[in-house]
Amino acid sequence: MPTLKTLSDLNLQPGQVVFVRLDLNVPILSGTVSDTTRIDASLPTLQRLQAAGVHIIIGAHLGRPSSRQDHSLAPVGEVLSARLENEVVLVDDPMVQPPSSLIPMLPSGAIILLENLRHNPAETASLRHQRLAFAAHLSTGIDWYVGDAFGVAHRQHSSVVELPECLGYDRCVAGHGLALEYQMLGGVTTSAPRPVSLVIGGAKIADKLAAIMGLLPVLDHLLIGGAMAMPLLKARHISTGDHVISKEELRYADLLLRNAGGLTIHLPTDHIIAPAFHAEAGATTSAGVAIPSGYLGLDIGPATCAAFKTALANTRTLIWNGPMGVYEWPAFSAGSTAIARTIAQHPAHTIVGGGDSLALLHRTGLAKSISHLSTGGGAMLALFSQPRLPGLKALWA
Repeated sequence: MPTLKTLSDLNLQPGQVVFVRLDLNVPILSGTVSDTTRIDASLPTLQRLQAAGVHIIIGAHLGRPSSRQDHSLAPVGEVLSARLENEVVLVDDPMVQPPSSLIPMLPSGAIILLENLRHNPAETASLRHQRLAFAAHLSTGIDWYVGDAFGVAHRQHSSVVELPECLGYDRCVAGHGLALEYQMLGGVTTSAPRPVSLVIGGAKIADKLAAIMGLLPVLDHLLIGGAMAMPLLKARHISTGDHVISKEELRYADLLLRNAGGLTIHLPTDHIIAPAFHAEAGATTSAGVAIPSGYLGLDIGPATCAAFKTALANTRTLIWNGPMGVYEWPAFSAGSTAIARTIAQHPAHTIVGGGDSLALLHRTGLAKSISHLSTGGGAMLALFSQPRLPGLKALWA
């Protein structure tokens, strides 16, 4: 795999302007950041830049906003300000004027945080000329670009791909967090000790099933739970109750089952079910693998937990991405918690990625037992199957 340019390759001078693309897509409950893992991962890069005396402009996204009032980064700015012991100024609309032009108006050392980049449709536009125009505006007055958002390195987004192009690749490097992710994950497909097992759950089903296809040659065991398991169960003509499964999801599930080769696929054998998607809907354990009509599977059952633990017994590289159910609700959290404990106590080299998985590990106090915590769930899977991710192109040495 290619090597990355890093902060050590920059000749930073006081007064220069550095645009830092971070992954600040953190969970926020009642206006407060409930898990700061991704914010904390950005601190080494930001502190290095602070020490160099440069002006910092941060670009990031949060969720999938439906309006400019949705998913504000204001709570994130408050945490950053406290962590960095400096003022963080939130710029609501970076299109009013180039962000760099605001620097002379700010207190010395203040950091600019651009409001959720996804508030501007051009950030994620399918048309390249729209993404390019947005990037050109953001790049005005910028001396250096630091890519430290591993979680979106697989996305063809303006601030990830087109902004570095506008500046020129010779002015772009990887931040501390992204470089660490690349170092820790880059060799999984070529040198990871086998057997290799992947435990996967959560949402974004079609995206994850597509990524798994690229991992098939190196996997020995694939354990699938949560909503991820439903298309595969249906493809095997097993009742999935009231779960809505798209044609695309079913197509990928069928493709995976037909191309598994020597890979052993482990699916749930029982579920924690409920008649509605609600925390107090009334949880019961299914009689077997089939989910009856009128019910949803919201967690894996106790028999599945035991079977998954047995399947992982001899693995030497263990990867986990995505919870086994609606872990935020106590009635449907046992399966994800059991998997978290199994992985944390396992002697294998363990890699866990994805915001929900990380949040669960921190909530249960198990995070310190994991070999590597990846801040990017989808990007982690994508890197395994396609090392030359769009967001890394500008950062290669």
